[in-house]
Amino acid sequence: VLLLGSSSLSLQGHSTQQQQHQPTSSCCLLVPHHTHPATMSKASRSRDFRKVHVEDFDEDNYQDDVEEGPSEADAVAARESKTRTLLNTDKDAALVAALDSPPVGSDSQVKTRNYNLVMNVLSAFKPSEIEAAVKRLDPAQLDVLMKYVYRGMAQPEDGFSGQLLLFHAQVVSAAGLGSIVRVLTDRKTV
Repeated sequence: VLLLGSSSLSLQGHSTQQQQHQPTSSCCLLVPHHTHPATMSKASRSRDFRKVHVEDFDEDNYQDDVEEGPSEADAVAARESKTRTLLNTDKDAALVAALDSPPVGSDSQVKTRNYNLVMNVLSAFKPSEIEAAVKRLDPAQLDVLMKYVYRGMAQPEDGFSGQLLLFHAQVVSAAGLGSIVRVLTDRKTV
């Protein structure tokens, strides 16, 4: 028995001068003298952890909640009419209206309809007007705009690539690189 501090430990597997034991293994185990496997805590012998299904938490099996219903489609329709009237008078206000409350939890048809609306608004801007329009947006709107920029870049056949690159440069200069990271890591797509 080896005394360290206030607790006593028994040295198993090696001989001491007081007791002559034959080595039973090649390693040295320090076991608290007062602890015996029969008196170990019940929590350490618990097998409840085996009841957790790790597959349920797999990232590939995760499905976002889809809120289907007329509310999202109606909101996009109302946003479309408001944005089209504002587009003739105030492009900056039309951009804010198009980016307001994107349908992130709805089906792909509603998302595509809103995407087309945002692309129509973005294509209405001249290159010289983009910087001023982006500077008027708040950080949340900049992140939403960056989501639409990346979605547009993923579909180069739409023909907005040049305009989207200009918007991308201005959003990065206004919001920083954090906007790119937030958009790429967000599971809620537009």
